[in-house]
Amino acid sequence: MLGCLWGFGALYAQPEPLLLKSSADELFRAGNYAGALSEYQVYYADATGDLDARYKIGVCHYELNDLEEAGRWLGALVAKGEPSEARVYYYLGRIAHDRLDFAKAAALYKTYLRQTPRSQEDRQMVKDAILRCGFGMQMAGRRSGLIVENLGTAVNSRAQDFRPIPSPNYEDRLYFSSNRPEALGGRQNDQGQDDPRLGRYRSDMYAISFAGGRWGGLEPMSYLLNTPREEVILDFSENGRQLYYFRGYTRYGGQVLVDSFRPDVKERTLFSKPFQSSFQPENGDTDPFFFRDTILLFASRREGGFGGLDLYITIFRQGRWTEPANLGPAINSAYDDRAPFLARDGRTLYFSSNAPDRSLGGLDILRAVYADTREVWSKPENLGIPVNSAADDLHFRLTRSGSKAFFSSDRKDGQGGLDLYGIYFREVREEQSTLSVPIVFQEVPSYKRQKQRSGGVALGQYDPGQHFPESMISSYALDPLYYDPQGEVVLPRNLPSLQLMVRLMQEYPDLKLVLTCHSDGSDPAQYDLFFGMRRAEAVAVYLQDHGIPTDRVRLRAVGSAYPVASPPNGRSYPALDQLNRRIDLQFLNLEGLPLRIRIKAPETGGLQLSEAYSFYRNMVTGLSYKVEVAISPQMYQGEPLTRYPHPMIEKQPEEGVYRYTVGLYQTYLSASQLKADLQQNGVAEAVVVPYIQGMRLSTAEARAYSEAFPDLKQYLAE
Repeated sequence: MLGCLWGFGALYAQPEPLLLKSSADELFRAGNYAGALSEYQVYYADATGDLDARYKIGVCHYELNDLEEAGRWLGALVAKGEPSEARVYYYLGRIAHDRLDFAKAAALYKTYLRQTPRSQEDRQMVKDAILRCGFGMQMAGRRSGLIVENLGTAVNSRAQDFRPIPSPNYEDRLYFSSNRPEALGGRQNDQGQDDPRLGRYRSDMYAISFAGGRWGGLEPMSYLLNTPREEVILDFSENGRQLYYFRGYTRYGGQVLVDSFRPDVKERTLFSKPFQSSFQPENGDTDPFFFRDTILLFASRREGGFGGLDLYITIFRQGRWTEPANLGPAINSAYDDRAPFLARDGRTLYFSSNAPDRSLGGLDILRAVYADTREVWSKPENLGIPVNSAADDLHFRLTRSGSKAFFSSDRKDGQGGLDLYGIYFREVREEQSTLSVPIVFQEVPSYKRQKQRSGGVALGQYDPGQHFPESMISSYALDPLYYDPQGEVVLPRNLPSLQLMVRLMQEYPDLKLVLTCHSDGSDPAQYDLFFGMRRAEAVAVYLQDHGIPTDRVRLRAVGSAYPVASPPNGRSYPALDQLNRRIDLQFLNLEGLPLRIRIKAPETGGLQLSEAYSFYRNMVTGLSYKVEVAISPQMYQGEPLTRYPHPMIEKQPEEGVYRYTVGLYQTYLSASQLKADLQQNGVAEAVVVPYIQGMRLSTAEARAYSEAFPDLKQYLAE
């Protein structure tokens, strides 16, 4: 009797078929395809004649990345002449498209169009898909040859894993966002309301590391960052000490926050600060990318665009962000153009677009280069297969070294939803190792006009190939000057560079040379800077003895503040010490000469450039400020040189005096705050000094460059 009761109860618990179908349909409409499939399969076992259910089971398999099963269920409807609706052909076209069978996909899309009325809302979308198939046929024979791989189950889940952000300081660390089930916020619907049955999970931010040849150690970011709301990682500041991220109840209604990014929770601020700018997520702005902390690119549907999402740029000037400027029709199309990434050269732009004449399916990753000479963008180039697919490919980011890149894609070979993928380049991307002046394309026109009016020193990146045929260009490569532990710099190993320096400056009288001495920290701290200046002066004497006037040479010493590489585990490595005992070379006024000069970078033996050295290189590109604390004909040993960061000595040999500065900033406001602090501490003569490309500007030069570098107007107003 008991067995009968249990059996009766099991039968009684089975839902009515129509209720089960209705429940499955509700899940299907909400995009919960796994839940819908489970209920459709139970229902279909007793209702095999329901063609609509058979169709939706095929669609569920497709949305869950099972192309084989999707093709079997949907193909069976066509084979029996029983498609319940024309969209069967659309999904069969999607399956062929995802397999990069562009011709078959186009034919199936056309069949779908023939069987739908002209009033059907999605006809234009399908026509665009046909055009993308045509573009795909062109691209199929031009595969890029790059290595692309899914980062695997240690990183990716069946949920949405997106926006990969390489660590700015560690090549083996990656940050990203994910709405996997472990996220703190649970499920929500499109209105941001808790909805455990129909909604998707809110997203959190995660970090993972690459060690021992594999990804591992996945961990959510701090509980001070991840909350029950939506959190999406956006970017880091240049030095990695600030984190920009989004927080909201939905992905369309929230704000951008800035966190003082420190690994130790005890050192963190309790609350993140709102980011005040012209970028407004609640108005539809999306995909922000921060470049050198003062430049922001993003996508938006704001009025005045070319259609769909367009790319915009805004720049931090005089204490505020400028009105966003559209990047124009060379970049933007009538479709969606989004997810910008600007390489470190400030001229190479990567972004994603679904314009049919640019994409082989969905959003594809494109590359365009800005030409300073003509002030125009090159035609955006599709990165090709296998970087791009028939799915959406976006959120492209190069690593700091330029040896690899990461992006998101919802292609059907993934774990589910958006996955993270890696691209591995055969050669380091040059655009990641080149720094330009001005630092960003947007400033090129005004910079060129000001330079023409000022007649000042030409400091920018210059390619003689833009003005001379290659046969006329003379190319040279010089090593930095390395000195021995006793400080001797005029050594046999340096003679090739010294002799070539003399020859070039004799042959090209307009050339000027900057010598910057670094040290390994072995000298007494109070003498470190001055000893470095003495070594630079020894080179200046060598040049003068060989006929080079002193007014063509500028000298600097920066001590041991910027070691080229940090030894692992903090141990001392003699080879690295030797690299830090170095005088860097910089030639000025190359513009207009059929001359290409490359200064070889120190060989770090595979070690990553130190954060301090990378910071210094970045800061002395473009506009920067320091605070002068003393001018003296001999060694100055005042307290500011040890109390304040970034001390430096400068000298122009013909002046006969040394100029001592501290601090290193990108805005006049920050430098003026340091000046005020110095004056309060007894350095009454402290004065802010502006630099472009590390070169000190006179007041007249600052005035001439103020249009190209508007922050100089604040300096001139004081």
